[in-house]
Parts: sequence; structure tokens; C-alpha cells
Amino acid sequence: MNTKYFETSFNKAKQHFENIDNATKDARSRAMFAFGGHMSKGYLNRSKRTVEKVGRAASRSCLRETFYLIAQLDINQMDDRFWELLNKILIKCNLNKYLHDDFDFIHKSFPHVAVGTKLAAVRYFIETYGNKLDKKYLIPHVTY
Repeated sequence: MNTKYFETSFNKAKQHFENIDNATKDARSRAMFAFGGHMSKGYLNRSKRTVEKVGRAASRSCLRETFYLIAQLDINQMDDRFWELLNKILIKCNLNKYLHDDFDFIHKSFPHVAVGTKLAAVRYFIETYGNKLDKKYLIPHVTY
């Protein structure tokens, strides 16, 4: 599978996070100090927005990394690297899921779970959190 799209989107998301992180480092440190002090409401709101913006960028970067790892998965070759990568993907899926999503990806990464069940969990993650291109390219890629 051609992973160029997923690699590019992951690199862009990582670069975006690093840019935001570097640009807002001082503002975040002031915000952490200010939450304990007596600052104006406008300053606190700006500080909270800055922290939330960095959090969203970090979350997007982590999500794109997960999709990039899924694109690297080769179902036709089930060697040790395949199993290691599949379990790593399931753990990353568990980290990236929403709080209200009660699907348990961690138990799917255990050794006794069948490969079809593991791939079904990855497919569920793609259908739930992926965009149109992710679904178009990755769902047929992880069909067992």
C-alpha cells in the first residue's frame, strides 16, 4: 500500500504541533502560574484557549500517527513485526479514543486474541475516527 498520503499528513500534523508548542510555550507557562494568582478574566480565557489549542494539535498529531502505523501494516506477511505493530496500533487506538467511547482496545492487544478480532477493532477505530480518505484506503487494507 502506498503510505505517502499518511506519512505526509502525519508529518504535517507533527510539524503543526511543534510550531504551536514553540509559539505558545511562554504563554502556557504564564497561564500555569496565573491560574493560581489573581488575573483578569480575559487573560485567563486567552490562557485557557492557548492550552486547549496545544492539546488539540497534540491529539491530531497522535491520531495521524496511528493512521500512519495502520497504513504500514502488512496483513499478507504475519511475522513478528506484524504482531508487534498490530499490538502497538491497538494500544495507540486506546490512547486516541474519546472518553465516552467504551470500546476496549487494550484487551484486543493481548496475545490470545485472534487476528480477525484485532483487525475488527482496528477497523472500528478507522470507521469511528477516520476521515473520508482514511476510510477509503485503510478499511480495505485491514480487511482479513
